[in-house]
Amino acid sequence: MTRASMTRAFWPYLAVSVCFVVSRWVYRNVYGVAFDPSPVDFFIQYMDPWFFERDFARSLLFLHHQAPLQNALVGGAVKLLGSAHAWFALELVYALFGYCTVLGLLHVALGLGARPVIASFISALYAMSPATVVYENWLLYHVPVTCCLVLAAVALLRYYRVRTFGAAFAYFSAIAAAALFRSTFGPVFLLVALAPPLLALPIASRPAGARRILISAVALPLVLLTMNSLKPLVLIGHGYGETFFWGNVSAKVKAQLPPAELARLVAQGKVSKAVDIFCLADLNQFGDLRIKHAKTGVPLLDMDRVPGGRANPHALEYLLLSEKYYEPDARYLVAHYPDAYVRSVLAALTEYTGSTINDTNLPGTGNYTRVSRVSDAIDRVFGRHEGKSLTLVWFGLPALLVFGAYRAVKSLRLASQRATGAVLGYMLLTIAYVSSVSLLISCGDFSRYRFDIDPLHLILLALLLTDFARACVTRGIAAAHWIVTANAHGWPLPRSAAATPARDFFASG
Repeated sequence: MTRASMTRAFWPYLAVSVCFVVSRWVYRNVYGVAFDPSPVDFFIQYMDPWFFERDFARSLLFLHHQAPLQNALVGGAVKLLGSAHAWFALELVYALFGYCTVLGLLHVALGLGARPVIASFISALYAMSPATVVYENWLLYHVPVTCCLVLAAVALLRYYRVRTFGAAFAYFSAIAAAALFRSTFGPVFLLVALAPPLLALPIASRPAGARRILISAVALPLVLLTMNSLKPLVLIGHGYGETFFWGNVSAKVKAQLPPAELARLVAQGKVSKAVDIFCLADLNQFGDLRIKHAKTGVPLLDMDRVPGGRANPHALEYLLLSEKYYEPDARYLVAHYPDAYVRSVLAALTEYTGSTINDTNLPGTGNYTRVSRVSDAIDRVFGRHEGKSLTLVWFGLPALLVFGAYRAVKSLRLASQRATGAVLGYMLLTIAYVSSVSLLISCGDFSRYRFDIDPLHLILLALLLTDFARACVTRGIAAAHWIVTANAHGWPLPRSAAATPARDFFASG
């Protein structure tokens, strides 16, 4: 490779890297953004630091409604380095996650055929976005999950170039890592992610050998995720994530019912009094609904509160309450009030299409306050409504998905474009999965969940703009050639000669 060709190949990465570094300096030194580890102190996703220090390994093993990797990352840093140094180390780790996500976004966009200028511009905007910077400095699972999902697309793209077991294993391992950071992913999602490369085998490979590589590569990650999902059932006799699932569904329907109707249902015994209590609220709020159970000998499961006074959201009693109250309540409410459930999904969609920084928890943080003016200006450009939705996002997301599906189907029809079809297929399935889980199950924080997949949306945007630009150039050249030919022969120019050259850009590909 010559020096000129190397420069052409690597200038986008250098340009985006410079934007990443400079923007981080500006946000820190001009806006005062700093790393925020406060989620460890109040988010129900975390074990209390008391468990980190005194019963770390066993507590990690007995988690029953959260994936273990976020607690392992933070707890491991606290245990190895102490609180004084752990936050600085995690700040560096999160910056690395963010940097890998930005370069991964750029790499996949370029690998799928986006023009370097367009891919670099979009990647740089994402890197400099206030939402990206705030999440990168907020110690929750979103930045690691986002990084894993983007790196999975990078690995899948590489698999089609080298067709090796290592590349396929990297693809499935990245997805498994995302699942071990966030509990909504799991073995089913991993099997879904197997479908795109399995249905679009590399053209230069023997089908049987390519299938064997993929199935061998997915085996270990699949076993690991299956063990994690079955772990609570084996160890404590209760299913994984049931507390969150039924509590969220019940809360979604309840939010759309008139208070008088809900009170009538409680009075008639159709639903329990627990319907008015958050499923992981302080156990003292449950009053006479509480369920006595034998001690397990595991502090994480037995303790209502840690010695510091904080409520323990990982106690076993929450699972018992969910099985006794929230599961039957949710089943009854969905069966008898399906219209309320649909309204809750539609209301969630309005929030989902808003700014990812407008989460219910973020506005109270210092970093949000510091960048809010920049974020508000961006929201106005995107067409902010009085509600939480943004016009460009509301209409743009469906348009991107339709375009992505069109491009994926078109690519899969051509043997030489199977890599593009498979990567687009993975991206679309991931977007559909995350969106569905967020809208159909979660009872809040919908825009925050979209942050995990926004880089995938931006890759689709880079491809759409590239196709549009290519169509404009193609049609423009054709129109110019026709005009030159017409002038040479003295032909009259019809009025339609001034028509837009990009009119049929979908047809031109």
